[in-house]
Amino acid sequence: MPHFLHFQRHWEGVEKLKEFMSMLNSRIMISGLFKKPSDPVEFLIDGIYQVTGVGLVIAGTLREAQLSPTRPCSLGLTKQAAQAKFVVKSIHHKRRP
Repeated sequence: MPHFLHFQRHWEGVEKLKEFMSMLNSRIMISGLFKKPSDPVEFLIDGIYQVTGVGLVIAGTLREAQLSPTRPCSLGLTKQAAQAKFVVKSIHHKRRP
């Protein structure tokens, strides 16, 4: 592992460190802590709302995978023991610390 001399007062050496860091491969997938973006979505539902002029709005926390508008999804089990299928129309978010 190379060492970089960095002077905090004048930010000398930071550009070389940034350049080196950008060349490293991401370890997100090999860590085992995260799933692939193509894996099934895991979404914890906090609330379900019927909004006039909009339709059904589901609020919650996305835990796994990647969600995007027009992506087909399945939701739990219905009374007939089948998964309810739906398509995401839009996504709104607020970040949590």
